[in-house]
Amino acid sequence: MLRNDEEAGATISQRRKRFDCSIPLSLVLLLTSLLVSAFIVIPVVLLAYDGANKSVSLVVSVMRENYAEQVTAKVSSSCDVVYQVLKGLAAHKDVRAVLDSWDGQSDLFQNENFKYAFYEIIDPFDYLLSAGFQGQTGLSSLLVPNEGQLGVRCNRTALTEPCIAFNITSADLVLGTLVTHDLPYPINQTSRPSLPTAQFGWWETPAVVQVRNKDGSFAWLSLIVLDWGWWRGVALTEDPGTADFLGWIGITQDLTMYTDLLKEIPVTPNTLITIWDKSGLMVAANRDGLLYDDKTGISYVAQDHPLDIIAIPAAATLSTYGNWSNVPASISRTYATSIGRAWIELRALKDAQSLDWLVLIVIPESDIMGPITASRKKVIGTSVGVAAGMLALAAATSFFVTKPLRRLMVIMKQATGMDFSALSEGYMARKPWVTELRDMHATFGEMLSKFAMAIKSNKALRNGSAAPTSSNPTSAIPAYRPPVSQTKTGLLSGKENATSPYG
Repeated sequence: MLRNDEEAGATISQRRKRFDCSIPLSLVLLLTSLLVSAFIVIPVVLLAYDGANKSVSLVVSVMRENYAEQVTAKVSSSCDVVYQVLKGLAAHKDVRAVLDSWDGQSDLFQNENFKYAFYEIIDPFDYLLSAGFQGQTGLSSLLVPNEGQLGVRCNRTALTEPCIAFNITSADLVLGTLVTHDLPYPINQTSRPSLPTAQFGWWETPAVVQVRNKDGSFAWLSLIVLDWGWWRGVALTEDPGTADFLGWIGITQDLTMYTDLLKEIPVTPNTLITIWDKSGLMVAANRDGLLYDDKTGISYVAQDHPLDIIAIPAAATLSTYGNWSNVPASISRTYATSIGRAWIELRALKDAQSLDWLVLIVIPESDIMGPITASRKKVIGTSVGVAAGMLALAAATSFFVTKPLRRLMVIMKQATGMDFSALSEGYMARKPWVTELRDMHATFGEMLSKFAMAIKSNKALRNGSAAPTSSNPTSAIPAYRPPVSQTKTGLLSGKENATSPYG
């Protein structure tokens, strides 16, 4: 039984020794400061990331909607102007008088009032290149140009015959007459466009044509035509019923106009806005050089565009929905492109007439995340800097706070060896600035002083001399001398080999 108790006691003692460990106070203070810094920095970092991500999502969503609304508003209002011009042209008395009595064969170019009516309507608008009428057979047609543009007149017996190009050299606004000049190069219009015979307007497929400049050089011009069917004696928007269909009245518009409108929209540095029609041909972009090849004049198709930030989302959308007519009114996606990840917004652009285009908005992630990432780095850097400063302050504080404790520990160890030199050196007379350390310092100094006095008194009694007074205990304490030898025997054991630095 006794042996079991001894074994149990030994086991408990071993466990106590196993868990008997200590941590320096300076380390405790430092770790405490580290935890406090972590509690400050980590939430700030998490908030910086999470808050930035949420802010980015909200900002991008608002930007997409804002850009789409601006594009829709600008393009729709501009298209509405073209509609109104065309309706005004169709309602012009000279135009209606000539076309309602036209036999389908006579040369429309010979009627001066008819020609001037077209010019008068489009003259205030620089982006309207021409306006005119094309007969149902395509043999007779007249395209009156705006100032500085190219006109075409046809009065032929076969589609293989060329038409004549002309321009306007002067216009008399008072008399309402035009002076035209036939150009020396023919227009080989071998076939007429396949146009629908419906009682509404529609936009033809965008086209790129080569035009001759005044200096004789050639340039490419991207244009689009708004057409409207014409029935004898029927207003433009009325039901034609059984009236005779004569042909199409139309206005040719420079697509540069829509590009200029898109450029007016304030966007991030690399945001791209493009428009294409339901055949995929480019109509406009907020950058130059994206509608056609400058060398060949071939119009770009969205899904095969040389710029991948257009081609990638366009091809992916077309692959998903089969054709552009099946594309929903709004699509929001994110794609990886050559400029990094980009937010994509694809919107249908329609109006009450015949507008049926698609708007692509590409917002590079770097445009938004660049400034946010920079700000986030600043926040995190500042937080880390504050934490590092706190740790440095904590390290310095722990060092200076624990310095008196470390010194007291040294003095205690010296006292165990009967070394009371700290009293004569004057260290114990110093007062630490920490209240608790000051109290402990004073208490230990008093204890050390009394302990030294007791030793001296005991020594005096043994030698038969007077005991030192307590008014100045340190005056009776000689300077510390290293012991010659010292054993583990007690100070007052009385043995010969037990020595003391005080005699």
